[in-house]
Amino acid sequence: MGMYEIVFNLKKEDILAFQMYESGESEYQKKRRKRNRLLVPVIYGLIAIMAFFKEFNSIGAGILVFSVVWFFLYPTYAKWFHCRHFKKHIEEKYKNELDTEGILRLEEERFFSYSEDGEIKLKYSAIENLVELEKFYLIRLKLAVTFLLPKERIPKEKLEPFIQEVSKRTGLDIKDHKKRLWK
Repeated sequence: MGMYEIVFNLKKEDILAFQMYESGESEYQKKRRKRNRLLVPVIYGLIAIMAFFKEFNSIGAGILVFSVVWFFLYPTYAKWFHCRHFKKHIEEKYKNELDTEGILRLEEERFFSYSEDGEIKLKYSAIENLVELEKFYLIRLKLAVTFLLPKERIPKEKLEPFIQEVSKRTGLDIKDHKKRLWK
């Protein structure tokens, strides 16, 4: 077994894409978005029905139109809202970590990570799963840490063998989430 090493850095857009992916995968967030998408039209629909019974037809029709528009446009609004929220979060939390160099190295018995903030040495059993997204690979650790490896800034001839070797050493398959959409 040879030693594999990659050097990478992250940009704001990388972390934003990762945060949007995580939000899209979260069962709690999916339920919350579904509830918000349905609850507002139901409440306004009931108000519209009451307006129709009181013979305020134009008001009822306006409220009913609003509830239908909300139902169909809410996914777009939710995506915009989350994107804006995560951008602010990234600017606050990650401002010192962007564009800094990180190193991942596979050693004989351990997985090694180094950045300006420190270093981590872990056994391969600490890796929980491997995920391939359209523009990234994710290496998730059981410690609730995820390494985000941007495909466009790491040469393919280094990144692909590195990920394959991580898969081999951990016995984990690489989950293909390249076509996942934010919902």
